Amino acid sequence: MSDKPFKFSLQPALDAAVSEQTQWERTVSDTRAEMTAEQGRLAELAKKSEEISQQILRTSDNLAKVESSPSDFERLAAAAAGLKVLRNRQIRHRESILRQASVLREGHLKLNLQNDNLKQVWSKVKALEKLREKQQQAFDADVERAEQDDIDEAAIQRFQRD
Repeated sequence: MSDKPFKFSLQPALDAAVSEQTQWERTVSDTRAEMTAEQGRLAELAKKSEEISQQILRTSDNLAKVESSPSDFERLAAAAAGLKVLRNRQIRHRESILRQASVLREGHLKLNLQNDNLKQVWSKVKALEKLREKQQQAFDADVERAEQDDIDEAAIQRFQRD
């Protein structure tokens, strides 16, 4: 074998590409985790909004069932005020849901861009690894050829001496 080991000329570029690939993989993983958390928040907001809607329906049904009499005025006023508070809370929750949905849309766009970048880096790494493999094969062939030349030269010299 050769005394000289194989050295890939583009090894620094391959190392940098692999490092970049690892970075993008971590970034994509972190973004996916963030998206999962954001989806959980959206589900919680939707559940809370549904609970508020159910409270509003129950309160409205209770108000509709109450027979109007002068003595019930204070109770009706308090129930109406409570209903107004519930409706305002429902409006705030719906706005929160819209904001959360917007955060999720932006997150999906961000994740798509990160995935595109990761794919580009993967391609770059694959190309460099393929190039390294070809250079290794060429180096091995050169070493084998040199060894064969040495063997042939030794055989020629032995033949000429005899």
